[in-house]
Amino acid sequence: SSQCRRLLERLRAGPINSFEITAELNICRPGARIAELRADGHPIQSHRATVEDSQGFQHPNVATYYLTDAGQTAA
Repeated sequence: SSQCRRLLERLRAGPINSFEITAELNICRPGARIAELRADGHPIQSHRATVEDSQGFQHPNVATYYLTDAGQTAA
């Protein structure tokens, strides 16, 4: 899908969290797109942390996604 292509391209540029995926890439269900990319064999890892949104509110357990080294160099 075009959402997966946009997300994979953005992941190659560096880590991105769920809020940023929604805001920057207009993807409403980031976790579903990540699952699709992982199922296609892309080496995507994640970690969870408390993140502050653009209005200053704290949100616990927000996923930040990143490609392993092999995924960042793949075309």
